[in-house]
Formats: sequence, structure tokens, C-alpha cells
Amino acid sequence: MSSWRQNIDGVSHREIGAGVVAAVTALIASLIYLPTLKTNSLGLSFDARYWFGYAPQFALLAGLVVGVVVWRWIMSPASTPKQGAIAGIVTALGTIVLVPILAGVYVLLFPLLLGIVAGDEWGYILHLISAYVPESVRVTRTVAVSWSPLVGVVLIPLNAFTGWIFQYRRHRTGWGTKPTC
Repeated sequence: MSSWRQNIDGVSHREIGAGVVAAVTALIASLIYLPTLKTNSLGLSFDARYWFGYAPQFALLAGLVVGVVVWRWIMSPASTPKQGAIAGIVTALGTIVLVPILAGVYVLLFPLLLGIVAGDEWGYILHLISAYVPESVRVTRTVAVSWSPLVGVVLIPLNAFTGWIFQYRRHRTGWGTKPTC
């Protein structure tokens, strides 16, 4: 069998497909608001607009991870379209929670990676990281308060619809199920 057809650590193609769909919907929901940042029609602060620009990359990663995990733990091949919609909502909520956390971790890891590349001493790098902790908390709060509610309004119904469609297709056509012979 070709290596591209084999499962990666037991993760099925159905779970990876659900994660990719969740990642794309999270990216679309995050990119919808980018044109409004130039005119600031939403009345966001400068920091919030700055992190809105970074949020799509975190949304893509969070959607992929949360989508695979939710579909792996919650869904079965015999799940109904209604269960697919519920899994989509859970995926959206997990993505909305994970994106601010990823932004905060990014702020913490940046001085660490920069210090390693620059060849700084570990004492200095650890001192920098401790100085970045309050900034990381502020960024996490900013993304959670400004990005998550706005994107959640679009992402939750979009993920519910795509989860319903994903399971409807499988339930109606039997796609992806094993033959009973």
C-alpha cells in the first residue's frame, strides 16, 4: 500500500478531513473582518487591530487541531448529521478558546527563539521571558475580548453547517464506512 494512504498514528482520513474543514472555516471566519481594520469601523484599539492581523494563522492551526481531536473523540462512522452539527459547534468553541492561548504562547516563545538564534546566555533569555509574561497575558486577554466574540458570531454557525453537511454526506451515501461483508 502507498505510504500516503496509511494512517498517521492511528488518525483516520475522516478525522484529518474534518480537521482540514474546521481549519478552513476558522480561517475564513477570521479573514472576514480584515477589510474592516483599515477603516476601524468596529472601533477596536490599535493592539486589537494588530492581533486581528495575526489571528488567522492561529485560527488555522487551532481549527486543524481542534477539528481532528473533536472528530476523533466525539464522532463515530454511524453518527447522524445532527451530531455532526453539534461536533461543529464544539469545534468552533474550542477554536475560539485556543486562538487567544496560541497568541499568548507566541508572545512568550518569541524572545526565547530570538535569544537562541542570537546566541544569548540562558540567564538573559530567562530574564527576558519573565519580562514578557505580563505582555503575554495582555495579548491573550486582548485577543479573547476583541477577536473571539466577533469571529465566534460567524464561526459557530459556519462550523455547525459544515459539520452537518460532513455527516449528512457520510450518512446518506455511506461514504467512508466499511462494507459489512
